[in-house]
Amino acid sequence: EELQQVAQAAHKPWREIASVTIPTAPSAPILTPPDENSLQLDWVHGYSAQVGRNNLRYAVSGELVYPAACAGVVYSPDTHEQRFNLDHTDDILCMAMHPDGGKVATGERGNPPKICIWDVANTKLVVTLRGVHKVGVSSLAFSPQGGKYLISVGQDPEHTVALYNWEKRQLIYAARSTRDMVLDVVFRLPNKNNSSA
Repeated sequence: EELQQVAQAAHKPWREIASVTIPTAPSAPILTPPDENSLQLDWVHGYSAQVGRNNLRYAVSGELVYPAACAGVVYSPDTHEQRFNLDHTDDILCMAMHPDGGKVATGERGNPPKICIWDVANTKLVVTLRGVHKVGVSSLAFSPQGGKYLISVGQDPEHTVALYNWEKRQLIYAARSTRDMVLDVVFRLPNKNNSSA
């Protein structure tokens, strides 16, 4: 008889497990939705590597800054903690670290998209720029000396380029660039030894 029980258990092991896992006093189901204002993001699993380039940076604090969907993530490898900037309403496609290493600009897809410049230390929004790009922002770069200017490239067919004095929220220049694929944007400082450069 014992051998027969072992043989039955060997052929149908789920029966014993199922009989143990059935709750004896199940609680009543919660039918009301949670209060969305009380929800808080604890952790982001993942990284948006498929939609952008150059979008993982070190801040001056030694923390990593990167996008994941519509969240700007600041990760501390020392404390294994994350902080979030949640000012975007669509996927973040690009980012640029300010030369001081304490601010970051992130650009999103959308109609119209926006560019958020935010503080790495507290993840608070500093400036929002919008109005030039119509589909999305694919590339961003701060000017290397002082970071006073921010340049952006749009995802429209002509890859519109915009130059801002971002602290003043001032658009300085905007123009269509090319129908060719644009992979990145950088500031090129003139060569002091060559006036034609």
